[in-house]
Amino acid sequence: MKIHSRQVVLSAAGLVAVAAIIGLPAVSAKEHQEAPTGQTLFTENFKGAGTTLDLWRSQSPRGGVGPCLTAATSPPAGSLPACPTARHDRPGRGAVQLTDNSRDVSGVLLLDRPIPTSAGLRISFDMFQYGRNTTLGADGMALFVVGGKQRRVVSGKPGGSLGYRGMKGGILGVGLDAFGGFSRPTSDGPDGPGRRRNSVVVRGAEVNGNRYLGGVRAPVPLSVATTNRSKARRTVVVELSPTGLLAVRVDFHDGKGSRTLLADADLNVLPGQPVLPPTVKLGFAAATGGQTDVHALSDLRVATLPPDLFTTVTPPPGPLKAGGSAVFTVRVGDRSNAGPASAPVSSTTEIPSPLRVVSATGPGWRCRTTGQRVACARQGRPLRPGRTHPPIPIRVS
Repeated sequence: MKIHSRQVVLSAAGLVAVAAIIGLPAVSAKEHQEAPTGQTLFTENFKGAGTTLDLWRSQSPRGGVGPCLTAATSPPAGSLPACPTARHDRPGRGAVQLTDNSRDVSGVLLLDRPIPTSAGLRISFDMFQYGRNTTLGADGMALFVVGGKQRRVVSGKPGGSLGYRGMKGGILGVGLDAFGGFSRPTSDGPDGPGRRRNSVVVRGAEVNGNRYLGGVRAPVPLSVATTNRSKARRTVVVELSPTGLLAVRVDFHDGKGSRTLLADADLNVLPGQPVLPPTVKLGFAAATGGQTDVHALSDLRVATLPPDLFTTVTPPPGPLKAGGSAVFTVRVGDRSNAGPASAPVSSTTEIPSPLRVVSATGPGWRCRTTGQRVACARQGRPLRPGRTHPPIPIRVS
């Protein structure tokens, strides 16, 4: 949770305001707190001899070894199938393979469970692009989103389209594009800057031609020229807020931690982009072309977005004179790229000496004054992303 403060020049003392969800520790503006985690909605690690039964739908429309488990030999009915290789991973160390390193193949994997979007989504997974048998690694992978009522997903175009462009019902595609074709314009979607290798790229819905929203080059290769899958590990986190803001972070496991590559990419600016429906289904697609890679993933986790509350304090205009009075206005809000704040909310404001608190109240707030500290709390409806609660006027003398 990020805390905002505003210093008021009244004396050597400043003013610090802290907003927090009750039950979470409050911090001052100079302290650091790890971001709270949201509620887990679904997990699948793909590392063992089977997957959650009857929830995964797979397709390999252009041949090759389609979505399969690298650690399975005889998975149970209703699970994803085993990869038809002579050597399998040990149980607990596997992954789901979307494509092998054949040319011109694609693979699609759909989680056939509607997931609510009202609290936003944080989707994290480990991605592997490796094992090329050509000069360059290609083409890449995409995380995609379709409507929660859609029953069937058919792969989009292979190659640079990553199996997403042209996918019926596609709402959003986040391309992890090694070869760069996901940024190229096409006849049915003539937008994009042209081929950009090693890029994270966002495209919109199928109904608007999968318009190009934006992209950024990754600082470290997404595809690795190795046959050792573990060396190609990239941990990806995609956050989608209820307001349609998107962020992508990638940890390349190079000792530099997770890096934000895209932040606050706004789907709403795309012409014809549909509003995010109440529920969605998630999936992954991958493709090769004339150049190849093995594409795989593991450790999928889907969770809600936590709220990200902030406090602003507006001081009275002009200087304060001895014997006079004034009003500070405190506002507590939730950032647009976060999840809703459904818990009771509290706000604590420190008023600098020599001021004295006369009163503190606000619609829906219950406030208590102890010395220079004003602590307010409110119940009621959740605070939606991008909104603020009614203000708290604090009168001082």
